[in-house]
Amino acid sequence: MNHGYDSTKAIMAHLRPVLDDPARRVIVAGDLNLLPRSIPRRVFKDHGLVELSTYTASQRQPLDGCTHCDAGDACGHLWTHRNGNGLNARRQQIDFLMASKPHLRRLVSYEGGPDRFPDIWTMSDHAPLVATFRI
Repeated sequence: MNHGYDSTKAIMAHLRPVLDDPARRVIVAGDLNLLPRSIPRRVFKDHGLVELSTYTASQRQPLDGCTHCDAGDACGHLWTHRNGNGLNARRQQIDFLMASKPHLRRLVSYEGGPDRFPDIWTMSDHAPLVATFRI
């Protein structure tokens, strides 16, 4: 059983009344405990949500050593979880931010990880993701 996968599907089912209303603009974000290859993309796509790391991938270099990523040079993941305390801890993204399509035309920037927050690993084993939208 993949708890992250199962819980993500359950969360999306609970959000169905909000997600299925096309007039609503929705952002879903959090620690999904899923590595990039395990994300249930179809679940998000069926609800009109776009995962922003993938959507903005062309705006940054691929994450060096991205764990369980099959995107190759198209990898746009951000290092959001430090798995281990060593200097060479695995680089992985298990925290994600999804936005409904109406938000995409207003997206100004999407960033996060230790590049944006250099002292983050002294405070937490998770690094924030920040999306900025025009009003």
